[in-house]
Amino acid sequence: RLEALARKIGQELRGKIGERGDFDTLLVDADAKPGNQERGGWVNRAWEIKDSTWPERITELAMDLRRRGIKTLVFVGMGGESSTIGLDADGVLSLASIPPETFEQTARSLDLSATMWFLVSKSGTTTETDRQAEAIEALYADEDERLGHVAYVTDPGTPFEGKLSQGFPVYHRELHGHTTTGGRASILNFAPLLAQAWAGRPL
Repeated sequence: RLEALARKIGQELRGKIGERGDFDTLLVDADAKPGNQERGGWVNRAWEIKDSTWPERITELAMDLRRRGIKTLVFVGMGGESSTIGLDADGVLSLASIPPETFEQTARSLDLSATMWFLVSKSGTTTETDRQAEAIEALYADEDERLGHVAYVTDPGTPFEGKLSQGFPVYHRELHGHTTTGGRASILNFAPLLAQAWAGRPL
């Protein structure tokens, strides 16, 4: 298996470059909650996505948002999950681990009627992202506008997934609702792929 090969390479590198070669955290997060410690999903994810309809569905979502008049996608989160979005595409903003002042300035500079917000949290309980979500929802006084411009990206079973019951769009971070990649290895998750599709790049 590719996972076994990745572990073997990590062990060999560890012997050559010391502690900097400890790649176990790319495969297992010992500090995570039981049942959510596996982080090796990235090893096979590219092939799994290639054999799925996920790229087509994400591309269609990007096209649908443009048809609705959306001009800017804003991804809000903390740490690695949002840092993989990239900033080289027009109409894509990544607000990752920023102070409240920067967030407020950015929000004031946007045309809210042409903006789609994506709140990204693996656990759905990230304090900073949760507070930003409250602030973003409050930007839209009308409920229909709020539901049409704010979406959540998370793992199955989280409080953010519970936003479905309020009518908000909710997307799973990983293909088929898997939970086996952390932020540092999330380039093939929903948010980065949507940013790429928005830029017109084939998935």
